[in-house]
Amino acid sequence: MAPVTLALDRSALGASLVMLATLVVVEALVLPTAGFSGLRVLVYVVGFAAFLFAITRGRTARAVALSSPDCPPSDPSELRSDAPATAVVVVDSAGNTISVNPAYTEITGFAEAEVAGTRLDLLHSGEGGRASFETMRRSLERCGEWRGEVWDRRKAGEAYLARMAMLAMGGQEGSQERYICLFTDSQASQQCADSSAEMAQHDSLTGLPNRALFNDRLSHAVERARRSGSQVAVMFIDLDGFKHINDTLGHAAGDRLLQGVAARLSDRVRKGDTVCRLGGDEFTVIMEGLREARQAGVVAQKMLQAFEAPFKFEGHDLHTTPSMGIAVFPDDGWDTDALLRNADVAMYQAKRAGKNNYQFYTEELTAQALERFLLDSNLREAADQGQLELDYQPQVALLTGEVIGAEALLRWNHPTLGRLVPSRFLAVAEETGMIEQIGAWVLRMACAQAMAWHGSGLQFERVSVNLSGFQFRRGDIVGTVERVLAETGLPPRLLELELTELVLLQHEQQAVQVLLRLEELGVGLAIDNFGSGYSSLGVLKRLPLDRLKIDMSLIQDLPQSEGDAAIVQSVIALGHRLGLAAIAQGVERPEQQAFLRSEGCDEAQGFLYGGPVSAEKFAKLLARPSAP
Repeated sequence: MAPVTLALDRSALGASLVMLATLVVVEALVLPTAGFSGLRVLVYVVGFAAFLFAITRGRTARAVALSSPDCPPSDPSELRSDAPATAVVVVDSAGNTISVNPAYTEITGFAEAEVAGTRLDLLHSGEGGRASFETMRRSLERCGEWRGEVWDRRKAGEAYLARMAMLAMGGQEGSQERYICLFTDSQASQQCADSSAEMAQHDSLTGLPNRALFNDRLSHAVERARRSGSQVAVMFIDLDGFKHINDTLGHAAGDRLLQGVAARLSDRVRKGDTVCRLGGDEFTVIMEGLREARQAGVVAQKMLQAFEAPFKFEGHDLHTTPSMGIAVFPDDGWDTDALLRNADVAMYQAKRAGKNNYQFYTEELTAQALERFLLDSNLREAADQGQLELDYQPQVALLTGEVIGAEALLRWNHPTLGRLVPSRFLAVAEETGMIEQIGAWVLRMACAQAMAWHGSGLQFERVSVNLSGFQFRRGDIVGTVERVLAETGLPPRLLELELTELVLLQHEQQAVQVLLRLEELGVGLAIDNFGSGYSSLGVLKRLPLDRLKIDMSLIQDLPQSEGDAAIVQSVIALGHRLGLAAIAQGVERPEQQAFLRSEGCDEAQGFLYGGPVSAEKFAKLLARPSAP
C-alpha cells in the first residue's frame, strides 16, 4: 500500500503546533507521574491534523493519490465537530492498535490498555463482512482515505452503527506507515442533532415554543385558514408588574413566576392551541379553527381567571395580571408579521385601559400606535432641536382685573404631527423616563423668562410651573429647583410650583417633607385641580400651601349648576379658613366671573382673560393697564 504524504498549509501547520504545545502542557500538569508519552503526543497531533483535513476540504494540501477520479470528494458534514464524541484510533501498517483517545473508550467501552497492540477489528458485529473491509482497503490504497458507516460492537456486546473516516498517514522515507481512524456513534449523533433542533425551537426556561417556532406554526395556521375559510387569532400577552417583582425579589423569583405563568396559560387554552414565549414577560397564543372572533375572547377571559390566585415563591405571594391584545386573521392581517404587530398594538391599548384586560385590534389603534412611535422616537431630540417651547396663560386678580402672574404651559412643535399640548405626549415621556429631563427644561426656561421680565421692570407676582408625579416621586426636585434658581438668579418668591391633589395624597409622607423643604427655599406652592378627587383635610392642614386652584370641571357649569356652585363656595371658604388663596381655572364667561367675585374667590384663569400666549405677547399684557 503506497503511503500518502500530507503537506499541511501554513494555517493548518500553525494550528497543529498550537495544539501540540497545548497538549504537552496538559500532559505535564495532569499526568506528572506518568511522564511524557511521545507516542500519545503523536496520536493527538496526527489526530488533530487528520480531523482538520476531514472538515476543511482542501485547506490542507491533498495527497497526490486524491486526484484519482475514483476517489470521491471529502464531505465535511460526514463527521460533525459538534458530535457527542469523536473517537480517534491510530494503527500501524499491520492493523495493530497504537493508541486511542478517551472518546474511543466512551463509545466502545474498551480501555486503551485493553486494545493497545491488538489488531483493530472494526467489524466486530460481523455485519458487512469481508466485502466491507475490502471496499475500505481499496479506497485507502487508491485515495489515502475511506469514509462510510460500519457496524461495530461495544464491549458489552451491543451493536451500534459507527460513522467513520479512515486516513493513511505516511512519514519520511523508511518510516512505518500508519492509519488514523475517526468515528462517532451515528445514533448518538442523531440524538444530539434532534436535541439541538428541539432546543433551538423552545424556550429554555419554560419549555414553550419560542419565537422561531411561533412564526413557523402561525405561518402554517394562516395557510390552513386560507384554504378552509376559517379564522386564526393571535393573542399577545404582557405581564403587568413583572419588572417590579424582578427588581425587588430577584431574577430567581421572576423566573419562577414565568414558569408558573407558562403552566397556567397552557392549562387554559383549547386543545390544539399553541402557547409561546417570545422573550422577557411576553407570551403569545395561536388559536386556530375559529368560526368567529368572539371565541378568542372566551379564551382570553379564561386567561384572566388564571391569574386570580397568587403565584408562590419561597413564602412570597407573587401577584401579576395579564394585559392582552387580540388580532384575528383575515380581518386584522393577512400574514404573520401583521397579525403579531396588530396584536401587540391591541395589547398596549389594554395597558392604557387599566391593565388586567384584553382588547381586540382596530384600525384606529394602528393610527394611535403610529403616533406613539413617532412621539417616542422624536421626543429625545425635541429639546435639542428647539421644538419645545413655553406659552404663558395669564392669571388675574378678580377684584381689579390686573394680570398678576402666569402659568407656564409646555408645547411641542412636532415636525409632522404639528403643535402638541402636553396631554398628547406626557404619558410617553413618563414611560420612557424623559419626563424628568423635560420637567427640568420647563423649570429652567420658565425661571429664565421670569427673570428677564423681572429684570426689565415688569411687575408680576409669580410664574407657575407644573410638577409631574414622576418628578415628585423619583427626581431630586428640591435640588433641581435650588440649582435653577441659582443659575437664573430669579427671586424664589416669583416662582410657584403646582402639584395635583392626587399626587399629594398618594405620597403624603414624602409630600410633607418635600414641600417643607421647598417652602424653606421661598417658592410658592399650590395644589392643582382641587375638587376633582378626594382630598383629605388632615393632609391639607399639614402641607405648607399658598393657594388652591379650583378644577375647571367645577367652573364650566356655573352659576346654573347648584351642585357645582355649592362645592365651589365650600372650596373657597375652606381655602380662606386654612389661610390659602383660591384661584378658579377655566373661566370663560362673564357670569362665571360674577359668581366667583360674589363668593370671594381671589384669582381666576381662563379664556375670558386670554389663552396661552408667547413670552413676548405676555410681556405686553403685563405692561398694559388693568381692566376690572
